[in-house]
Amino acid sequence: MAPLLEVRSVSKRFGGLRALTDVSFVVGAAEIVGIIGPNGAGKTTLFNLITGFYPPEEGRIVVDGHDVTGEASYTICRRGVARTFQISKPFANLTVLQTVRIGALNRAPGMDDATERAGAVLKRVGLEAKRDQLGRHLTVVERKRLEMARALATEPRLLLLDEVAAGLTPTEVQELFALVRKTAAKA
Repeated sequence: MAPLLEVRSVSKRFGGLRALTDVSFVVGAAEIVGIIGPNGAGKTTLFNLITGFYPPEEGRIVVDGHDVTGEASYTICRRGVARTFQISKPFANLTVLQTVRIGALNRAPGMDDATERAGAVLKRVGLEAKRDQLGRHLTVVERKRLEMARALATEPRLLLLDEVAAGLTPTEVQELFALVRKTAAKA
């Protein structure tokens, strides 16, 4: 069985700055892997390469046995890769449900099905009671959960969480990590 994700000797430059050099690792299904490094180490750049926001200059990215190097981000999402962003910026004029429904439309055949799937994801991440609230009115931890919900609504096999615990209290971090472990166990 092929690993869920293979990053093979990936490198990325921005002008004269080497953001990543010869990065390689493998992630299996239901595995939780942490990428640790100081600010500016290239963690977000790596996520951007894996999800197709940037193409690598060298190396390959393989998802579930398929080489996705250079593919568009929406194609990689359809292959089962989703991500959250370091800075949560909910859509200002959309409700929590509408925001998550956008992710659900990746797989849902229609709006009714997308709404149903979005509602199920909101329940899973503990935002069901906030479904009709505008995303801009959420607390920091609720925005982190909304980011996760939007990504989970795409039904990913691989979920990349960028700085998911940033700005949270220790209790909120524990609760969010419990959600991450629960999500990985369902993979």
